[in-house]
Formats: sequence, C-alpha cells, structure tokens
Amino acid sequence: MANRNPVTIVIVLYLLSILSMSLIPMNIEKTTLDEEAFVAQSEQNNSRGWLSSASGDADVMFNDAVVYSDTGILLGGHFQEQFFFNGNISGHMSNDTQNFRQDMILVWLDSNGTWNRSMNLFSDGVDTISKIQLFSDGDIAIAGKVCVGTYGVACTFEPEPLTEKEKFSVDEDGFSFVGRLSQDGEWRWMLPFHSESESFIVDMDVDDDDNVNIAIHHTTQLYAESTFYVASDGGSIVYFNLNQSGNVTQSIQYFSDTALGEEGCIVSSLDGSQYLGFTFQGQVSANFELLNSSGGSDILLSKINEEGVVWNIIGGGSDDEALSDCIESSGDVRVVGNYFGTPSFGNNILPAAQWIDVFDIRLNSDGEWGGVTTFGGAGKDSVKTIIETDLGETYFAGTITSSISFGSTTLPDLSSGNDADVYLALQTAEGTWDWGINAGGSSFDIVNTLLLGPTKDPMLAIASNGDGTYGPNQFTHWGSGFNGLMWLFGSDRDEDGILDGQDNCPLVANVDQINHDGDAFGNACDPDDDNDGVPDENDDCNPGKINWESNAMTDHDGDGCYDDSEDFDDDEDGVFDDYDACPRGPVGWVSTAENDVEGDGCSDEDTDGDGHVDQADNCPNIENVNQKDLDGDGIGNACDDDEDGDGILNSEDGCPTDDSLWSSTIVNDHDQDGCKDDGVDEDDDNDGVSDDDDACPKGEVNWDENPTSNDHDGDGCSDGLDDEDDDGDGVLDSADTCPLGVIGFLSEIDDKDGDGCLDSSEDVDDDNDGVIDDDDACPLTTLFQTVNTVGCSQFQLDDDGDGIKNIQDICLSTTPGVQVDDFGCEVIQTGTDSTSVQDDDDSSPLLLIIGLLVVALCIYIFKNQDLLQQVNSREPPTQTHTQQPDGRAIGQPESQPESHQEGEQKTDELHQETPSLVQE
Repeated sequence: MANRNPVTIVIVLYLLSILSMSLIPMNIEKTTLDEEAFVAQSEQNNSRGWLSSASGDADVMFNDAVVYSDTGILLGGHFQEQFFFNGNISGHMSNDTQNFRQDMILVWLDSNGTWNRSMNLFSDGVDTISKIQLFSDGDIAIAGKVCVGTYGVACTFEPEPLTEKEKFSVDEDGFSFVGRLSQDGEWRWMLPFHSESESFIVDMDVDDDDNVNIAIHHTTQLYAESTFYVASDGGSIVYFNLNQSGNVTQSIQYFSDTALGEEGCIVSSLDGSQYLGFTFQGQVSANFELLNSSGGSDILLSKINEEGVVWNIIGGGSDDEALSDCIESSGDVRVVGNYFGTPSFGNNILPAAQWIDVFDIRLNSDGEWGGVTTFGGAGKDSVKTIIETDLGETYFAGTITSSISFGSTTLPDLSSGNDADVYLALQTAEGTWDWGINAGGSSFDIVNTLLLGPTKDPMLAIASNGDGTYGPNQFTHWGSGFNGLMWLFGSDRDEDGILDGQDNCPLVANVDQINHDGDAFGNACDPDDDNDGVPDENDDCNPGKINWESNAMTDHDGDGCYDDSEDFDDDEDGVFDDYDACPRGPVGWVSTAENDVEGDGCSDEDTDGDGHVDQADNCPNIENVNQKDLDGDGIGNACDDDEDGDGILNSEDGCPTDDSLWSSTIVNDHDQDGCKDDGVDEDDDNDGVSDDDDACPKGEVNWDENPTSNDHDGDGCSDGLDDEDDDGDGVLDSADTCPLGVIGFLSEIDDKDGDGCLDSSEDVDDDNDGVIDDDDACPLTTLFQTVNTVGCSQFQLDDDGDGIKNIQDICLSTTPGVQVDDFGCEVIQTGTDSTSVQDDDDSSPLLLIIGLLVVALCIYIFKNQDLLQQVNSREPPTQTHTQQPDGRAIGQPESQPESHQEGEQKTDELHQETPSLVQE
C-alpha cells in the first residue's frame, strides 16, 4: 500500500464527517427553525394569503390548530418515519423502537406562514394528537392516543416530568389521553383513558373557567381515574368534565344497541353549560333517557350543566344523517352535518338531497329546533366545520366531488371520479352566499380544521396526496403519503388593499378604517356610527357621544343628541334650554308670538284653568294648583295612576303613597301589593298570618288562610303548597299516618312508634306491631320486634316465670320458685359452691348420645385394624426442600440440642418395640 500523508487523511475524514452529519435528519425540540421557510404567495407581503407545507416518507397530518398569539398559530397532529418543512427544512425522525414509526407532533407557525419551531412526542406504538386548545394562561390542552397497535406487548408513554403512563395490560391496544402541557413542553398533568379496544376522542373544549370538557368513544370497558365505565354492544360515549388540575368532576354515559359515531362536537354556551353532539343508530340511552332513530343514523344533542343533562333532542329521517360540527351563535347552537334523503328537525323538513348534501340548523337554549339551510351539488358534498366572524358572517369548509354553486359562484370539479377537492365558502350575516372557492388538484384532499388566523382571515389545515392549486398558490407534492398543509386565504372584496379579515367594511372601500364607536363595523358601513340607537340618517349628532342609548330620559326629542351635553333644545320648540321654562315640553310644538307671548318656551294655553299653562302643568287636564308629584315622574299626583312610582297601580297598591322612591319586585315585595316587605308589609305573602307568626312568611301568595282546609295547623304555610308537616307534630307528611291529626309536637311519650298519630286518641296500634291496642297484651313493644298473636315479643315474655326473659333464657321450663342464674337455669347448692344444672331428666338424652358415639368408634376401630396396622408401619414420606443459606431446607428447623435428638431416637425405638393397638 502506498504511503498516505497523515494530514491529508485527517482532512478527508473531517470532510466526510461533516457530509454525513448533513445527511442525517435532525430532531428539533423547542428549537427555532433557522432556515427561511418557503412560503407560496401571490404578491409580496402576503397580501393575498400563503401556503405552507410539511411532507416526509409517509403521512404528515395536522389534525387541529389554534391561534396562540397575535403572530402565531399552533398545530397538532402526527407524522410517520420522518418529515421536512416545505421540503427543505429538517423536521423530525420517529423515535419508535418498533415498526409503527408514527409520532405526535406540535408545530408553531408564524402568522406570515413561516415555520417557527416543532416538538415530537412519542411511545413505541402509533401516536397522534387529535385535538388541541389553549388554557387562559397559554398552556396547551392536548387530547390524543398513544401506544396504538401494541396489542400483546408492553408500551409506555413518558410525559416528563410526570411519571410514565403505561397500558392497563398488555392486551390493551393503546389508550386515549388528555393532558396539559406548557408552551415549553413541560407536562402539568395527564389523564389516560384505558380500554382493551382502541378508543377515540369525540371532541374536546376548554371553557372560560379553564375546565376541560371531553368525550371518549369506547367499545370495551373504559377505565379512568380509578373508575370503570361499561360499554354497550353498539359502543358507548362518556362525557367528562375535568377541572384545570385534571381531576374528573363530572361524568355522563351514553349507550347504543347498534352504533355510536366516533366523531362529534362539544361547545360552551353563554350560560356556562355545554352542548354535546354526536351521531347514533338504533336506540340510544342518553343519561338513562331512551331515544330511537328514525331508521338510519340520526344526530343527538345534549345540553349539560354542573347538575347533569338538562335536555336531549334528536333529529333525522329514515336515511342517514351525520353530525360534523357545532358552534355557539348568539345564545343558540348551530349544528352542521351531512345527509341523505329528506330528514326532519322538529317542524323543519329538509329538501331531498341530490346525493350527499349539507345541512346547517339552529337550536335554541331550550332545545327547540330553529331555522335550517341546506346546500349541495350532484356529488358527495360534506362540511367539516364552520366559524362565525365578528361581522356575523360564516365560513364553511369541507369537501366536494363535483361541481357546486354558492349563490352566483359555480365551482368546477378539479379532480376526476370521487376524488375530493376542498372548498371554502362565505355566507353573509343575512344568510345569503357571498362567494365560494375550491382548491386542490387531481388527487384527494381533506379538510381537517378551519380557524380564523391572527389577522382574522380564514385558515385551513389540509391533507393532500398530490399537486394542487390553493387560491393563488401552486403546490407541489413531496415524498409519499399525505402532506400536511396550512392555507391562509386572503380575499379583498372591496379592493381597498385591506384583506377582508382585517377590513371593518369588507364590501365598502374604506382605506382609513375609521370606526367611531369601536364596534365591528367601520363608519363607512355602520348604519349607526355612534351606536346610540338612532340611525345615522335620523341622527342630528352623527357621529356623536358614544356609550349611551337614546330614550325618553336621555334624548327627549329622539334626535340622537344627548340631552345633558349635546342637545341645546331638548324639545325642539325653538327656545334654547337655558331660556326655556318648559325645556322638556311636547315634541312638535314650536314657540311663536301667538302661542307663547312671553317667549319662555311654554304654551300660553291653560286647559284646566288652574293657573298653570298646559306645558308647565303636570296635570294639564285636571286642576291641581299645588302641582304635587310624589314620585317626581313629571305626572302630578292628581292624574298619576301610580302615585308613588313603585310599579303597582294605585287601585292595587296597599301602600299607594310610600314616602321613599322604590320599584316593586318579587324580591322586595313578595306579594306585589305595593308595600315594601322590609319594615312596611307585616304579611309578605298576604295569607292572613302575620310574618312574626308565619312559618312561611314568603310562601304561596294570596291563598285564603283557612284552618279547616288550607292551613290545618295555622302556621301560615299552605298545606297543599308550602307545608311539609300539616299538623305540626314534627313528623313530615310523607311519613305521617295522621297528616291532619292533633296539632302540635308529639314526643316519644305521646307517639311511641313515631307514626305521627297521638297514642291516646288517634293511634289504635301504639307500638305498630300489627296487633291493635285492644288485643295487645304488650302494647309498648319496641319497634320492629317480632311478636306473637297477642302482641308480645320474646324480649317481653317469661314463660317459666323465673324473671329471665325468653330471649335470654336457656332453660325455659325451670321449676317455679327455684333460684336461677342469669341464663334462667336452676342453681344447685353443693357445700359452699353452687352449680347451675338442669334437671336429671334433661341430661339423660345427652348421656345416651355420648354412649352411642363411643360404641360406634370402637366398632370402627375393630373393622379397620388392618388399615391402622399399615399406617403404623409406613415410612414417613421423603420431602424435598429448597435450601437456605445455612444449608437447611426452607421450613426446616435449626439443629436441635443433642438431648432432644436422643429423646426422639428413643421414642422411635419405643414405637418399633410396641405392638399396634389393633394387635393388642
């Protein structure tokens, strides 16, 4: 071999090592991606949106996404083998030690489409993140599955710094979980859901109180937080409410005899409750309420609060319907899904679907179906999800397999056969279609989620297995399997250079974006710029003062000008308020020299002739020189139907001239009689019983107090409505045999059996033993003791009269007059000792039995002497012991003293010399 220069060899090896390192994909955990990501866009500065992708050796899926800041989006999903960002930035390589090679992934994406950082989470099985949401402090709620596909082998997941989570048994095929993770990747807590068969995340929602609401679909018994949840033949769903620390505070089960859908929705309502929706077939038990489908699959919605299920409702028809998503909408819940045939939801009968069509229906908080809309083309059309904007518009996203129209926009079919394209469509606040766009190519595309990005433009997480076009962006498929895409679509309908998501008037050009009242609409498209309730076209102060509402008290003439600061002529009579003696006169009257000689803003006419002109007269048609006005409402006492202004008309007011100003409500005026309960009304419920003597001072109102019918004990509580103890005896009516008995409390002396009946006059069976008092020899038997035909128990009887009750007496026939012990047996005197015996006659049978047993034993021994002889001559069995460290077998005693061993030897010799008992 030729000589090599050592320096040359070192340099070559160094270069080779650098090259080899560059070829190895890097695992990037919580690391900023240094390389600039490729972003597809139509113009500079992302003016019309962007498209970013992730691809690899196999599937890369982004299943869910949330906006975590003004500049960033967080995605959750999974990848197989290894993957790259936009085809040129290394992502991760799977850490699985087995052949599954699918890990979970979290990815942070900037609002301009640049990949920021990523993190993978893994077990030895198939892992995926299904749902992600955010807690109020920025922590991440994650729901997914780990260890799937590891049936028969052990598998664990390590949520550092928590203890590892392992399968419940090797026979478990992975498990679902929900957990809380910091933005830095540190697990706060994790709750597994174990089931022998694979389980599924139906949906997850984190509410305003940071409670986690999650539903799990399972087909075999589910185990979570030390509790087992059974499964039905058609599958089961368990709804869980977890506090922000991950502890289960509520669980509700649903069962089906046929099938339950693995996907559904959970959404929080404005009143703090939750809506849970899913698809089912056959019969479903929804928190023990049995409901039946109409033939095919139907949808079910439940409203749930902290006390449990408020209501259940189903909808559908003889064909199939499937629920996709639900959202909160102005106090209602909007439900979207797909359908065949002509299903019905309450009184709404949907038009026949062309093949598979989409429905969008409202449901109010009381569980009543509202309005519904549908759309679809000739193909298989589906909706994945919807979102509403601050302007009241709605984005729909899903897939189509043929041409479809949204209003005046017709979308072509981009793929052949049944390969699906994705679509995005916008519906106006009035419910009409504004536009629609489809995207994809000749392959198959899937919408996984839809959200409004940091700029309020729609963003779609898409999976695609081929090249395609997404708005103005061209996409080239990388690797094999599905690529994960994030597409931000930015439209500018009014072409003012501001994308619709950021444009407060997306249909009216307004580059300045002026928005006087700070609502969702700019001045250019806001019909009420100052939000005072007066339309701009009728508003004399536009834009004027904000944060007020025009009404009779704040805007006397209704001109949109705030009386106290903006309006200088509140009644528009032509006289400024500073010079107007009647500043709030009748609107429409104008001061002139003929009708207002003094020019003081008050009409000279005095209809009732009391010396006060009509405009200055608080009762212009009734003479009232004193102009008294108790409640200060501008209407004099003489003509005021509610003189004290408490809301109760004088004719119905028990206190029509209260001194203080107040308004009657059921809280401060229970019987609504116009007299304030606190300090004024002595009978708050007007039942005829003074509050001081009324056990129910705020009971049923205006019932006629009548001791013989409505209030037996006269305590002020209506027997049929308020009183749970009508006779006041201390025994509730539900347990009182005499609910309308003698009035007053009954003690144990008065009512021994506690049945609410006075023993001396009402109760014919004082001890409740089933024997009436007239026939009862023991009328005071303790409750629940068994008695004979005359009402006496063994605790009361003494058949032999020895002073020992039968229940304790062993000798029930002791001779009268003899001394007995504590067990009722005669005491026999023997010298100074005394012995308790029974009569001689009593012991004879016992002696006879003992004698017979002795005889039988002797016969047995005689007949079996051969067997006994064999036993005496048999060698002891050999035992095998495991040795201890000292050489002894386990269980073998330590060496015994020599004298003891010699004794044993002599005993053995004695046995050998002594013939058996049988031989003897």
